[in-house]
Amino acid sequence: MNKDFCLAQLSEETGITGHKISYLINAEFRLNFNDYVNLKRIQYLLENINAPILKNLSIEKMSLICGFGSRASCFRALRKHKGKSLKHFK
Repeated sequence: MNKDFCLAQLSEETGITGHKISYLINAEFRLNFNDYVNLKRIQYLLENINAPILKNLSIEKMSLICGFGSRASCFRALRKHKGKSLKHFK
């Protein structure tokens, strides 16, 4: 949920090269690293949309808590991965 999370950070934390992580994500999920991270953020958002941590927050605050840099980037990821807007899930 860290908006600044990047491939280099994951590589450093795991000791696996960024190239290998990128290859594995692409081979397993057919996504690049950033799309994979955004998919995980979307999954977290949708799993917790009615949970107390997110339920009464604005869409912008929900997006930020889930690690997106803005509401717009959250909306783009939702459209890309789920084909629907946040309002559909709320």
